[in-house]
Amino acid sequence: MSFKIIKILHLSNSDSSGGAAKAAFRLNCALNENKKLNVESKMRVLEKKTTEKSIYGSYSKKDKFLNKFKCSLSQKFQKIQFSENKILHSSSIFPSFINYELNNNDYDLINLHWIQGEMISIEEIGRIKKPIVWTLHDAWPFCGTEHFQNGINDRRYEYGYFRSNMPKFNKGCDLDRWAWERKNKSWHNYMTFVSPSHWMYECGKKSMLLRNKDFYIIPHPLPLNIYKPYSKKIARETFNLPKSEKLILFGAFNPLKDDRKGWEFLKPALHKIFNKFNNVSGVVFGNSENDKINGFENKIISVGKLNDEKLLALLYSAADIMVVPSKIESFGQTASEAQACGVPVVAFNATGLKDIIKHKQTGFLANPYNWQEIYEGIIWLLNNEEQLKRIKTSSRKRAESLWNPNLISAQYYEIYKQVLIYNKI
Repeated sequence: MSFKIIKILHLSNSDSSGGAAKAAFRLNCALNENKKLNVESKMRVLEKKTTEKSIYGSYSKKDKFLNKFKCSLSQKFQKIQFSENKILHSSSIFPSFINYELNNNDYDLINLHWIQGEMISIEEIGRIKKPIVWTLHDAWPFCGTEHFQNGINDRRYEYGYFRSNMPKFNKGCDLDRWAWERKNKSWHNYMTFVSPSHWMYECGKKSMLLRNKDFYIIPHPLPLNIYKPYSKKIARETFNLPKSEKLILFGAFNPLKDDRKGWEFLKPALHKIFNKFNNVSGVVFGNSENDKINGFENKIISVGKLNDEKLLALLYSAADIMVVPSKIESFGQTASEAQACGVPVVAFNATGLKDIIKHKQTGFLANPYNWQEIYEGIIWLLNNEEQLKRIKTSSRKRAESLWNPNLISAQYYEIYKQVLIYNKI
Protein backbone atom coordinates (compact mmCIF):
# COMPACT_ATOMS: atom_id res chain seq x y z
CA MET A 1 0.00 0.00 0.00
CA SER A 2 1.45 3.38 -0.96
CA PHE A 3 0.95 6.55 1.04
CA LYS A 4 0.90 10.15 -0.04
CA ILE A 5 0.67 12.16 3.15
CA ILE A 6 -0.49 10.63 6.42
CA LYS A 7 -2.48 13.15 8.42
CA ILE A 8 -2.07 12.69 12.17
CA LEU A 9 -3.95 14.52 14.89
CA HIS A 10 -2.53 14.38 18.42
CA LEU A 11 -5.05 14.83 21.21
CA SER A 12 -3.57 16.17 24.46
CA ASN A 13 -4.99 18.10 27.38
CA SER A 14 -2.14 20.62 27.15
CA ASP A 15 0.75 21.55 24.91
CA SER A 16 3.08 22.69 27.69
CA SER A 17 1.89 21.91 31.23
CA GLY A 18 3.50 18.78 32.66
CA GLY A 19 5.73 16.01 31.34
CA ALA A 20 3.05 14.31 29.23
CA ALA A 21 2.22 17.57 27.43
CA LYS A 22 5.91 18.21 26.74
CA ALA A 23 6.32 14.70 25.31
CA ALA A 24 3.27 15.09 23.04
CA PHE A 25 4.44 18.54 21.90
CA ARG A 26 7.91 17.19 21.08
CA LEU A 27 6.54 14.26 19.10
CA ASN A 28 4.27 16.55 17.07
CA CYS A 29 7.22 18.82 16.27
CA ALA A 30 9.54 15.88 15.50
CA LEU A 31 7.08 14.46 12.96
CA ASN A 32 6.74 17.78 11.17
CA GLU A 33 10.47 18.51 11.21
CA ASN A 34 11.53 15.13 9.81
CA LYS A 35 11.47 15.88 6.08
CA LYS A 36 11.99 12.22 5.18
CA LEU A 37 8.46 11.39 6.35
CA ASN A 38 5.23 11.93 4.43
CA VAL A 39 3.39 13.23 7.46
CA GLU A 40 1.27 16.20 8.35
CA SER A 41 1.00 16.37 12.12
CA LYS A 42 -1.22 18.65 14.20
CA MET A 43 -2.17 18.76 17.84
CA ARG A 44 -5.54 19.51 19.44
CA VAL A 45 -5.46 20.74 23.05
CA LEU A 46 -7.93 22.19 25.52
CA GLU A 47 -6.11 25.48 25.85
CA LYS A 48 -3.16 26.45 23.67
CA LYS A 49 -0.26 28.09 25.51
CA THR A 50 2.62 27.82 23.03
CA THR A 51 3.09 29.69 19.76
CA GLU A 52 3.54 26.51 17.68
CA LYS A 53 1.44 26.88 14.51
CA SER A 54 0.56 23.19 14.21
CA ILE A 55 -1.30 23.27 17.53
CA TYR A 56 -4.83 24.53 18.06
CA GLY A 57 -7.17 24.62 21.04
CA SER A 58 -10.03 26.37 22.74
CA TYR A 59 -9.90 30.14 22.41
CA SER A 60 -13.24 31.48 23.63
CA LYS A 61 -13.78 32.54 27.22
CA LYS A 62 -16.88 30.35 27.28
CA ASP A 63 -14.87 27.22 26.37
CA LYS A 64 -12.17 28.00 28.91
CA PHE A 65 -14.73 28.57 31.66
CA LEU A 66 -16.60 25.37 30.79
CA ASN A 67 -13.39 23.33 30.81
CA LYS A 68 -12.40 24.63 34.24
CA PHE A 69 -15.92 24.14 35.59
CA LYS A 70 -16.10 20.51 34.43
CA CYS A 71 -12.65 19.77 35.85
CA SER A 72 -13.55 21.31 39.22
CA LEU A 73 -16.84 19.41 39.39
CA SER A 74 -15.10 16.16 38.47
CA GLN A 75 -12.55 16.62 41.25
CA LYS A 76 -15.34 17.14 43.77
CA PHE A 77 -17.15 14.06 42.48
CA GLN A 78 -13.96 12.03 42.92
CA LYS A 79 -14.13 12.65 46.67
CA ILE A 80 -17.00 10.17 47.08
CA GLN A 81 -14.23 7.57 46.90
CA PHE A 82 -11.55 7.61 49.58
CA SER A 83 -8.49 5.85 48.19
CA GLU A 84 -5.23 5.03 49.92
CA ASN A 85 -3.63 5.73 46.53
CA LYS A 86 -2.71 9.42 46.75
CA ILE A 87 -1.79 9.77 43.07
CA LEU A 88 -4.16 11.71 40.78
CA HIS A 89 -7.51 10.06 39.88
CA SER A 90 -9.74 10.94 36.92
CA SER A 91 -13.28 9.70 36.27
CA SER A 92 -13.65 11.34 32.82
CA ILE A 93 -17.43 11.53 33.08
CA PHE A 94 -18.56 14.73 31.35
CA PRO A 95 -19.28 14.74 27.60
CA SER A 96 -17.22 17.13 25.51
CA PHE A 97 -18.57 16.08 22.07
CA ILE A 98 -14.99 16.19 20.80
CA ASN A 99 -15.50 12.73 19.31
CA TYR A 100 -17.79 14.33 16.68
CA GLU A 101 -15.01 16.76 15.80
CA LEU A 102 -12.52 13.90 15.46
CA ASN A 103 -14.83 11.75 13.35
CA ASN A 104 -15.67 14.56 10.94
CA ASN A 105 -12.21 16.00 10.28
CA ASP A 106 -9.91 14.80 7.49
CA TYR A 107 -7.20 13.23 9.64
CA ASP A 108 -6.32 9.60 8.94
CA LEU A 109 -5.42 8.64 12.48
CA ILE A 110 -5.78 9.96 16.03
CA ASN A 111 -2.79 9.79 18.41
CA LEU A 112 -4.09 10.06 21.97
CA HIS A 113 -1.85 11.32 24.75
CA TRP A 114 -2.78 12.56 28.26
CA ILE A 115 -6.46 13.39 27.73
CA GLN A 116 -7.83 13.65 31.24
CA GLY A 117 -8.92 16.84 32.99
CA GLU A 118 -12.35 16.14 31.46
CA MET A 119 -11.10 16.69 27.93
CA ILE A 120 -13.06 13.68 26.68
CA SER A 121 -15.19 11.11 28.48
CA ILE A 122 -14.47 7.39 28.68
CA GLU A 123 -17.54 6.68 26.54
CA GLU A 124 -16.56 9.25 23.89
CA ILE A 125 -13.14 7.61 23.47
CA GLY A 126 -15.04 4.46 22.50
CA ARG A 127 -17.01 6.41 19.89
CA ILE A 128 -13.98 7.56 17.92
CA LYS A 129 -14.37 5.89 14.53
CA LYS A 130 -10.84 6.50 13.26
CA PRO A 131 -7.83 4.29 14.08
CA ILE A 132 -6.25 5.21 17.39
CA VAL A 133 -2.61 5.10 18.44
CA TRP A 134 -2.41 5.82 22.16
CA THR A 135 0.89 6.96 23.70
CA LEU A 136 0.97 5.86 27.35
CA HIS A 137 2.04 8.66 29.68
CA ASP A 138 0.70 6.89 32.75
CA ALA A 139 -1.35 3.82 33.71
CA TRP A 140 -4.83 5.38 33.46
CA PRO A 141 -5.76 3.66 30.15
CA PHE A 142 -5.54 0.22 31.80
CA CYS A 143 -6.48 1.10 35.40
CA GLY A 144 -9.65 2.54 36.96
CA THR A 145 -9.67 6.24 37.83
CA GLU A 146 -6.11 6.10 39.19
CA HIS A 147 -3.29 7.35 37.00
CA PHE A 148 -0.78 4.95 38.50
CA GLN A 149 -0.98 1.81 40.56
CA ASN A 150 -0.63 2.18 44.33
CA GLY A 151 2.97 1.01 44.25
CA ILE A 152 4.49 -1.80 42.23
CA ASN A 153 2.65 -4.46 44.26
CA ASP A 154 -0.82 -3.13 43.37
CA ARG A 155 -1.97 -5.55 40.66
CA ARG A 156 -5.72 -4.97 40.54
CA TYR A 157 -5.33 -3.83 36.94
CA GLU A 158 -4.08 -7.33 36.07
CA TYR A 159 -7.00 -9.29 37.50
CA GLY A 160 -9.86 -6.89 36.86
CA TYR A 161 -11.73 -4.59 39.24
CA PHE A 162 -14.22 -6.49 41.37
CA ARG A 163 -15.93 -6.01 44.73
CA SER A 164 -13.83 -8.83 46.12
CA ASN A 165 -10.48 -7.14 45.43
CA MET A 166 -11.28 -3.58 46.48
CA PRO A 167 -8.33 -2.38 48.62
CA LYS A 168 -9.15 -2.79 52.30
CA PHE A 169 -8.28 0.81 53.15
CA ASN A 170 -10.51 2.30 50.43
CA LYS A 171 -13.85 3.70 51.56
CA GLY A 172 -16.97 5.05 49.90
CA CYS A 173 -17.93 4.29 46.31
CA ASP A 174 -15.47 2.18 44.33
CA LEU A 175 -15.02 4.65 41.49
CA ASP A 176 -11.98 2.74 40.28
CA ARG A 177 -14.13 -0.32 39.58
CA TRP A 178 -16.89 1.83 38.04
CA ALA A 179 -14.44 3.56 35.66
CA TRP A 180 -12.77 0.26 34.73
CA GLU A 181 -16.15 -1.30 33.91
CA ARG A 182 -17.05 1.71 31.74
CA LYS A 183 -13.78 1.32 29.82
CA ASN A 184 -14.33 -2.41 29.42
CA LYS A 185 -17.83 -1.81 28.09
CA SER A 186 -17.01 1.15 25.80
CA TRP A 187 -13.62 0.48 24.25
CA HIS A 188 -14.20 -1.90 21.36
CA ASN A 189 -12.77 0.38 18.67
CA TYR A 190 -9.35 -0.18 17.11
CA MET A 191 -6.48 0.92 19.36
CA THR A 192 -2.72 0.43 19.24
CA PHE A 193 -0.60 1.39 22.24
CA VAL A 194 2.90 2.86 22.41
CA SER A 195 4.79 2.64 25.68
CA PRO A 196 7.81 4.87 26.39
CA SER A 197 9.42 2.19 28.59
CA HIS A 198 9.66 -1.58 28.98
CA TRP A 199 8.01 -1.34 32.40
CA MET A 200 4.91 0.39 31.05
CA TYR A 201 4.82 -2.07 28.16
CA GLU A 202 4.84 -5.02 30.57
CA CYS A 203 2.12 -3.47 32.73
CA GLY A 204 -0.10 -2.80 29.72
CA LYS A 205 0.36 -6.29 28.28
CA LYS A 206 -0.48 -7.87 31.66
CA SER A 207 -3.56 -5.74 32.18
CA MET A 208 -6.99 -7.35 31.95
CA LEU A 209 -8.25 -4.40 29.90
CA LEU A 210 -5.57 -4.15 27.20
CA ARG A 211 -3.78 -7.50 27.13
CA ASN A 212 -5.11 -8.34 23.66
CA LYS A 213 -4.10 -5.01 22.13
CA ASP A 214 -0.99 -4.36 20.04
CA PHE A 215 1.84 -2.72 21.97
CA TYR A 216 5.11 -1.10 20.91
CA ILE A 217 7.98 0.45 22.86
CA ILE A 218 9.24 3.86 21.71
CA PRO A 219 10.84 6.38 24.12
CA HIS A 220 9.90 10.04 24.16
CA PRO A 221 11.92 12.27 21.80
CA LEU A 222 14.16 15.01 23.09
CA PRO A 223 15.17 18.22 21.24
CA LEU A 224 18.91 17.59 21.43
CA ASN A 225 19.67 20.98 19.87
CA ILE A 226 18.25 22.54 23.05
CA TYR A 227 19.13 19.93 25.66
CA LYS A 228 22.90 19.83 25.35
CA PRO A 229 25.87 20.73 27.56
CA TYR A 230 26.37 24.47 28.07
CA SER A 231 29.13 26.34 29.83
CA LYS A 232 28.83 25.64 33.54
CA LYS A 233 30.21 29.10 34.33
CA ILE A 234 27.59 30.87 32.22
CA ALA A 235 24.83 28.57 33.46
CA ARG A 236 25.59 29.30 37.10
CA GLU A 237 25.88 33.02 36.47
CA THR A 238 22.46 32.97 34.78
CA PHE A 239 20.79 31.57 37.91
CA ASN A 240 23.14 33.27 40.40
CA LEU A 241 24.28 29.89 41.74
CA PRO A 242 27.49 29.21 43.73
CA LYS A 243 30.46 29.08 41.36
CA SER A 244 32.74 26.64 43.18
CA GLU A 245 30.36 24.24 44.99
CA LYS A 246 29.07 20.88 43.83
CA LEU A 247 25.38 21.25 42.97
CA ILE A 248 22.77 18.51 43.33
CA LEU A 249 19.64 19.17 41.25
CA PHE A 250 16.09 17.94 41.88
CA GLY A 251 12.91 19.00 40.15
CA ALA A 252 9.68 18.17 38.39
CA PHE A 253 6.19 19.59 38.14
CA ASN A 254 5.42 20.42 41.81
CA PRO A 255 8.28 18.20 43.08
CA LEU A 256 8.00 18.84 46.83
CA LYS A 257 4.25 18.16 47.06
CA ASP A 258 3.76 15.38 44.51
CA ASP A 259 4.10 12.19 46.55
CA ARG A 260 5.17 10.25 43.45
CA LYS A 261 8.34 12.32 42.93
CA GLY A 262 10.10 10.95 46.02
CA TRP A 263 11.13 14.03 48.01
CA GLU A 264 10.73 11.86 51.12
CA PHE A 265 13.73 9.79 49.96
CA LEU A 266 15.92 12.68 48.88
CA LYS A 267 15.35 14.77 51.99
CA PRO A 268 17.22 12.55 54.51
CA ALA A 269 19.92 11.80 51.93
CA LEU A 270 20.59 15.52 51.51
CA HIS A 271 20.68 16.08 55.27
CA LYS A 272 23.42 13.46 55.55
CA ILE A 273 25.37 14.82 52.56
CA PHE A 274 25.24 18.43 53.77
CA ASN A 275 26.51 17.32 57.18
CA LYS A 276 29.43 15.51 55.53
CA PHE A 277 30.41 18.02 52.83
CA ASN A 278 30.80 21.78 53.20
CA ASN A 279 31.08 22.43 49.47
CA VAL A 280 27.80 20.85 48.31
CA SER A 281 24.46 22.64 47.79
CA GLY A 282 21.07 21.66 46.42
CA VAL A 283 18.96 23.27 43.72
CA VAL A 284 15.22 22.69 43.21
CA PHE A 285 13.07 23.64 40.22
CA GLY A 286 9.39 23.20 39.39
CA ASN A 287 8.01 24.45 42.70
CA SER A 288 6.90 27.93 43.68
CA GLU A 289 9.93 30.15 44.22
CA ASN A 290 8.45 31.25 47.55
CA ASP A 291 7.98 27.69 48.87
CA LYS A 292 9.95 27.19 52.07
CA ILE A 293 12.06 24.05 52.24
CA ASN A 294 12.09 23.42 55.97
CA GLY A 295 15.45 22.47 57.39
CA PHE A 296 17.38 23.50 54.27
CA GLU A 297 17.07 27.29 54.31
CA ASN A 298 20.79 27.87 53.72
CA LYS A 299 21.65 24.82 51.62
CA ILE A 300 18.93 24.51 48.94
CA ILE A 301 18.25 27.18 46.33
CA SER A 302 14.82 27.27 44.71
CA VAL A 303 14.71 28.66 41.17
CA GLY A 304 10.94 28.28 40.79
CA LYS A 305 9.07 27.07 37.72
CA LEU A 306 10.88 27.10 34.38
CA ASN A 307 8.68 27.15 31.30
CA ASP A 308 11.48 28.04 28.90
CA GLU A 309 13.27 24.90 27.67
CA LYS A 310 16.57 26.70 27.03
CA LEU A 311 16.60 27.99 30.59
CA LEU A 312 15.90 24.50 31.89
CA ALA A 313 18.76 23.10 29.79
CA LEU A 314 21.02 25.80 31.21
CA LEU A 315 20.00 24.80 34.73
CA TYR A 316 20.84 21.15 34.07
CA SER A 317 24.25 22.26 32.77
CA ALA A 318 24.83 24.19 35.99
CA ALA A 319 24.47 21.02 38.06
CA ASP A 320 26.94 18.25 38.82
CA ILE A 321 24.35 15.58 39.65
CA MET A 322 20.61 15.20 38.98
CA VAL A 323 18.54 13.11 41.39
CA VAL A 324 15.21 11.60 40.29
CA PRO A 325 14.03 9.57 43.33
CA SER A 326 10.53 8.92 41.96
CA LYS A 327 8.49 6.01 43.26
CA ILE A 328 6.92 5.43 39.88
CA GLU A 329 7.51 6.90 36.39
CA SER A 330 6.24 5.85 33.00
CA PHE A 331 9.50 7.22 31.55
CA GLY A 332 11.14 10.10 33.43
CA GLN A 333 11.91 13.01 31.14
CA THR A 334 13.86 15.02 33.70
CA ALA A 335 16.33 12.11 33.75
CA SER A 336 16.67 12.04 29.95
CA GLU A 337 16.92 15.85 29.75
CA ALA A 338 19.68 15.94 32.37
CA GLN A 339 21.70 13.23 30.64
CA ALA A 340 21.40 15.04 27.30
CA CYS A 341 23.03 18.00 29.04
CA GLY A 342 25.85 15.73 30.23
CA VAL A 343 24.63 15.42 33.81
CA PRO A 344 24.65 11.99 35.52
CA VAL A 345 21.41 10.90 37.21
CA VAL A 346 20.76 9.05 40.46
CA ALA A 347 17.42 7.22 40.60
CA PHE A 348 15.82 4.02 41.83
CA ASN A 349 16.22 0.88 39.73
CA ALA A 350 12.47 0.66 39.16
CA THR A 351 9.68 1.45 36.69
CA GLY A 352 10.43 3.56 33.60
CA LEU A 353 13.70 5.02 34.89
CA LYS A 354 15.43 1.66 34.38
CA ASP A 355 15.36 2.34 30.62
CA ILE A 356 16.92 5.78 30.88
CA ILE A 357 19.92 5.31 33.17
CA LYS A 358 22.74 2.86 32.58
CA HIS A 359 24.09 1.92 36.00
CA LYS A 360 27.54 3.40 36.70
CA GLN A 361 27.84 4.48 33.06
CA THR A 362 25.37 7.39 32.86
CA GLY A 363 24.41 7.56 36.52
CA PHE A 364 23.52 5.34 39.45
CA LEU A 365 20.50 3.05 39.87
CA ALA A 366 19.76 2.57 43.58
CA ASN A 367 17.92 -0.39 45.05
CA PRO A 368 14.28 0.69 45.65
CA TYR A 369 13.04 2.26 47.88
CA ASN A 370 15.67 3.17 50.45
CA TRP A 371 16.96 6.71 50.93
CA GLN A 372 20.33 5.31 52.03
CA GLU A 373 20.72 3.88 48.54
CA ILE A 374 20.10 7.33 47.02
CA TYR A 375 22.72 8.72 49.40
CA GLU A 376 25.22 6.02 48.33
CA GLY A 377 24.64 6.85 44.67
CA ILE A 378 25.28 10.57 45.19
CA ILE A 379 28.42 9.82 47.24
CA TRP A 380 29.67 7.43 44.56
CA LEU A 381 29.55 10.26 42.03
CA LEU A 382 30.87 13.00 44.33
CA ASN A 383 33.93 11.07 45.45
CA ASN A 384 35.51 10.58 42.04
CA GLU A 385 36.05 13.62 39.83
CA GLU A 386 37.50 11.65 36.89
CA GLN A 387 34.61 9.21 37.03
CA LEU A 388 32.17 12.10 36.99
CA LYS A 389 33.76 13.50 33.81
CA ARG A 390 33.60 10.12 32.07
CA ILE A 391 29.94 9.67 32.98
CA LYS A 392 29.09 13.14 31.69
CA THR A 393 30.43 12.19 28.25
CA SER A 394 28.63 8.82 28.28
CA SER A 395 25.36 10.49 29.27
CA ARG A 396 25.36 12.78 26.24
CA LYS A 397 26.22 9.94 23.87
CA ARG A 398 23.38 7.84 25.26
CA ALA A 399 20.93 10.69 24.71
CA GLU A 400 22.05 11.10 21.10
CA SER A 401 21.65 7.39 20.37
CA LEU A 402 18.26 6.85 22.06
CA TRP A 403 16.17 10.04 22.04
CA ASN A 404 16.97 11.66 18.70
CA PRO A 405 13.71 13.20 17.35
CA ASN A 406 14.36 11.96 13.79
CA LEU A 407 14.80 8.40 15.05
CA ILE A 408 11.68 8.52 17.26
CA SER A 409 9.47 10.15 14.61
CA ALA A 410 10.52 7.52 12.03
CA GLN A 411 9.56 4.74 14.45
CA TYR A 412 6.13 6.30 15.02
CA TYR A 413 5.70 6.73 11.27
CA GLU A 414 6.18 2.99 10.74
CA ILE A 415 3.49 2.25 13.33
CA TYR A 416 1.11 4.73 11.71
CA LYS A 417 1.60 3.01 8.35
CA GLN A 418 0.98 -0.45 9.81
CA VAL A 419 -2.17 0.72 11.56
CA LEU A 420 -3.55 2.32 8.39
CA ILE A 421 -2.73 -0.75 6.30
CA TYR A 422 -4.53 -2.95 8.82
CA ASN A 423 -7.54 -0.64 8.69
CA LYS A 424 -7.23 -0.34 4.88
CA ILE A 425 -7.23 3.44 4.86
